[in-house]
Amino acid sequence: MAIAYYYPEGPLGPICDYVTDDDLRRGCSTDADCPPGYICVDGRCVPVGDGRSTTYGPVDYGDIERILEGGIPALTTKRCRVRTLADGTEEYYDCVDDFLTPIGPPVGYPLIEPEYDWEGGSTDPWGLDDDFEPVKMNPYDCAPFEPDINIIPLKMYRSDGTYVEKVLTERSSPPTFPVRSGSTTIESGNVGADFVQVNVDNLWYTNPATLAWRITDSTNTQITNSVLKKGSWVQVGASNNPGNGWTQHMIDYGIYPAVPLDTEEDPYIGQWQSHTTTVSFATSGTYNIRIESDNDGWIKITNSAAIDILDRQIPYRTDVGWGEETISLTLAAGVYTLETRVRNRVLPGGDLKLRVTGDAAGLVGLKFKWNDNPNTAGTALSSVVVDGVTFNQTGRSGETDGILTVNNGVDYPITINPGTGYGGKEVQNKDIGFYDLDGQDWNATLSIVRFEPEPQVTNVNGYWSEEGNKYAVWTNPEVCTLPTIPQEVTYTIDIPADDTYTFTGGADYNWQVFLNDSNTPIITGDGGIFESGALSTPYSVQQSLTAGQLKMVVRCTNDDGGFVDADGDPEGDAFRWDRNPGGWYLKICRGSSCITPSTVEWVPSGPHSSWGDFADTYLVYPSSNLVLKGTVHTTSYNINVPFPGNYTLEYAVDDAGTISLDGTQIVSSTYNAPSSATYTISNLTAGPHVITVTVETQTQMQDSDDWTRNPAGIGWTLTPQASASNIAVRFKNNGDLLVTGEGFGEVPLTFTSVAATATGVDWTIAGDSSDSGYQIASPTKIMWDDDIGGGFDENASLTISSITQIGTSNVGVTFSSDGTGIDITGAGSADVVFDFAWNDQVSISGRAVGTLILLGQTFTQTSNTSGSQTATIRVNGSTSAVSYYIGGESFIQTTSAVTTTKTIEVEGGGAQGRTYSSSAFYTDNIRAENDGQRLCLNDNSGSNEYMSFMRNVQINRTGSFTEYNDLGFTDHTDSTVYYYPIVRAIAEEYTSGRFGRTGTFPNRGRAPDESGMTYWVLSYLNSGGSLNGPVDPTLFDGLKFLIFTAYANNPLGNEADLGDIVSVVYPQRCTAHIDIGTINQGVATNAIIASSLDLRPFIEGGNLIWNTRDAVGYTYKEVE
Repeated sequence: MAIAYYYPEGPLGPICDYVTDDDLRRGCSTDADCPPGYICVDGRCVPVGDGRSTTYGPVDYGDIERILEGGIPALTTKRCRVRTLADGTEEYYDCVDDFLTPIGPPVGYPLIEPEYDWEGGSTDPWGLDDDFEPVKMNPYDCAPFEPDINIIPLKMYRSDGTYVEKVLTERSSPPTFPVRSGSTTIESGNVGADFVQVNVDNLWYTNPATLAWRITDSTNTQITNSVLKKGSWVQVGASNNPGNGWTQHMIDYGIYPAVPLDTEEDPYIGQWQSHTTTVSFATSGTYNIRIESDNDGWIKITNSAAIDILDRQIPYRTDVGWGEETISLTLAAGVYTLETRVRNRVLPGGDLKLRVTGDAAGLVGLKFKWNDNPNTAGTALSSVVVDGVTFNQTGRSGETDGILTVNNGVDYPITINPGTGYGGKEVQNKDIGFYDLDGQDWNATLSIVRFEPEPQVTNVNGYWSEEGNKYAVWTNPEVCTLPTIPQEVTYTIDIPADDTYTFTGGADYNWQVFLNDSNTPIITGDGGIFESGALSTPYSVQQSLTAGQLKMVVRCTNDDGGFVDADGDPEGDAFRWDRNPGGWYLKICRGSSCITPSTVEWVPSGPHSSWGDFADTYLVYPSSNLVLKGTVHTTSYNINVPFPGNYTLEYAVDDAGTISLDGTQIVSSTYNAPSSATYTISNLTAGPHVITVTVETQTQMQDSDDWTRNPAGIGWTLTPQASASNIAVRFKNNGDLLVTGEGFGEVPLTFTSVAATATGVDWTIAGDSSDSGYQIASPTKIMWDDDIGGGFDENASLTISSITQIGTSNVGVTFSSDGTGIDITGAGSADVVFDFAWNDQVSISGRAVGTLILLGQTFTQTSNTSGSQTATIRVNGSTSAVSYYIGGESFIQTTSAVTTTKTIEVEGGGAQGRTYSSSAFYTDNIRAENDGQRLCLNDNSGSNEYMSFMRNVQINRTGSFTEYNDLGFTDHTDSTVYYYPIVRAIAEEYTSGRFGRTGTFPNRGRAPDESGMTYWVLSYLNSGGSLNGPVDPTLFDGLKFLIFTAYANNPLGNEADLGDIVSVVYPQRCTAHIDIGTINQGVATNAIIASSLDLRPFIEGGNLIWNTRDAVGYTYKEVE
């Protein structure tokens, strides 16, 4: 927001206090008390008289001088001579600046070469052009703005040369900022832009490229060639254009990074392309290298000692248009690195274009600059035009900017209108340089200075009402939500007269309003700002006020939005503005209610006691209190029909009226205002249309001029019928919702999830003393004592100093209360900084910790006394805390299994479709199923090249021993689970019980874990087996023996000694999923596409005297 930061100027910038009282300025008793250039007069330091008058200052730097011990070259006074002009005005001239410490030249000045005007360059201007870095805030590190006081004033000059001093003053205390709920702006896609010359001669058919080389020994026996070593490059082969005249060597051995169509341009044209490979020479000897390149070529050979044997460009033959050379080298046996390069030359000429690449529409910023003396060699340009945007060269020098809205994959035309001395152009990707007739340098330049995808605005409506979004404020500019932190702002409001005033407003979330130091609020409660729901009705109270200044205090506390951790503290989305905005709005209107200003020439003319609800809402008329009888009133509406189909025109009229569509009358009606009537417009085409209405008051009775007895108006709405909507909805694999077809409707989404669980990670500690113990100092600090039996004292500690979220994660990390590790809440990932410190006399009681290992990171007491260690660890959140957001609705996994259905409203996007963006926390392996009708969140299944498996399967053994592993599915006969016969055979061996145990699975055998299965498959393959065809019985018998040995005779510990597997618990394949229900076609909260209320706006009247937007930011006030 533009008012978020401000930059008051002055000798010390925006950080110093300014004292306006003359008595507080520097005092003196003798001249020695004053800075150089000043004398003491009447107890004040004033400049030595030299005929000049003070126009700035003096400024007192007493505190700063004391802190910095003097020697500050700070501006204290500006003094100017004054003369009176013929018209009587005074003019300042011959000005000098006075400094606390005179600024002199550096040592050796002016012997420094080149000679530099050091004094002038360092003092003019002094400080006025400095840019001060603004405060940077983020949702995790922010605080309310504090009141700004004593900002140094600015001089503002009047037309007569005199000036006033004004100081930037907050309009409220602390300052507030205009905010909205919603309107999140994101960038989607990639955009690139370059200047190019499109020459048909540069198409691949007429200007192909290739690089061909072949290495032979002294007997002409081939060692290798470029095709054999092509790697990621492709073989070019013969050109389709015989006119290119390629040699047979090029045809046989030519390679290139890509081969476009003949009708396309080489994507790498004009750029060196490098190809690197290795070549082995078995024996020492002489070798010949034949290399040919279209166009330019380069070769570099490096031996194993990294010494370049050869590094040069291939000779270019202008007669044929390519490079070629045969090189003989004597090389020792060994491996060499061969780097070859090729560059396809750009044929000059062609049409100048702005080429836009990427995968999205976007914006391209252009800057046109010129410095061109027309008297030297004429002017380079008159103008240059880019897709209709004209950049004119006027005057000797200057610059201008322009922004183009562009589509990807399009070449935009550029037209050059030469000047009086146009000398040609030079194109260099992001710049076009234009010469005048001297041809020595660029006299004008057109440059691409920015290119970016066009911002996409989402969540436009947000959670607040239209009035809330129009007037709401907060204590920072939509950066910090400050959940559960009370905010208090004081206003001073001018009340114009003694009268009754209405206070109307609302808040997100809880608020109170106090007047004139009263402890009793005139408004207290929750909400009133919201678009819908129980808290959508604004608060409205009346107060009798007297003229003068009113003090009003607003206290507002944003809630946590339901986003809390296990302790009930805000976390995650509670700090995201688009999920949990905060703010309040208030209007003060003179009278018993706030009157909405009139909006157009025709105004809503209802309600009226004789009309029904439709007429009350939609009837409009040139006046809302004058009958204007005997005249036929006419107005027209330009509407846009979004999609074709049948539409319902609902209308009401009082007394008589007509409605025409595109010039054809379709309705003629007399009085029907107590209700309404409908007319079906069949097969209405998409696009612009014109609806024209007429209305006339025909009643001629005695009191027909009384509006209360004889109101008038005509109203209408246009709504698509359900049959006009044919939308289809499906999930995309990234979780977004794609809506195709025309129309709109309601889409029910059913969210089903298992219960969420928290996550904990234990550490291991080794080398600590036998009497070591711990205490939890806080959720983010744990302490250890090396001798807890003698009373606790801190010998070592581990502190969580910061948590940096990755993307939209909401991970929280604290120390476990049992001192065994960390507890993790939230979802996603975060980088957590841990600070380990110790102060431990090891010789007395040993080490308090010794070595602690957490998530692979080791913390060690490396000395016997004291030290510290800091490490950053990537921490993953809970594996089941799934949350998903789309269309203003949220689906959140809780600690209980849940099934819930919510409905969102969508609009079709034609054949291409309209995408509704989603966001989610911890949804690993998100996947669309059932033709996009189900979205699987946090998929627990996985696969490798041999089998499918399920993650984190719980294996329960006797003795209350539980382990977790990634297991293959138990149905070993399912070919979709085990992809090859040998894998299915191994799975059967795992579960067969042939390891010495009996009973039904899983009380026998071992679990078919992913890593073990893969290991035995590789063992089978390494012994000569194959994945394809039947299982080799001999090889498999040997493999079964190895499996048995590993199971029952493992020197590292017999698996047979483990307890029986008493149960295997497979998790649900999807932790959560969302199903699309039956679409309710043609239904929406506001299905009306146009109505009689679509009128041309202008403001007129109203009784609003103040609103919260009147008091945002700062204003300049004159210093008295």
